[in-house]
Amino acid sequence: MSSDDWFRRERHILYLSIQLQARAGEDAVVGVRNGRLLLRIKAPPVDGKANHRLVEFLADRLGVPRSRFKIVRGEHSHYKLVAVSEGDSELDPQVSLLKAPG
Repeated sequence: MSSDDWFRRERHILYLSIQLQARAGEDAVVGVRNGRLLLRIKAPPVDGKANHRLVEFLADRLGVPRSRFKIVRGEHSHYKLVAVSEGDSELDPQVSLLKAPG
């Protein structure tokens, strides 16, 4: 399994496979595990707060408006599939920002 198996592109949509740890000490990229990007988010998994913070965190790291994000699968799970509409530009350079822990 490649270290890049956690994301794929179909047309102008980038899909991110994510394992989310909510209620963590800090918002951070931990790394890649079992074909998923492992992220820690401080927000609790209550009333959609962790999902909301996840989208904010990804939007900040990728430099993409939050309106381009959609949780496609796993809204109530640690394992999520997030779709990012790329618009007219591909997000290859920005994806490398997610690979780096921190």
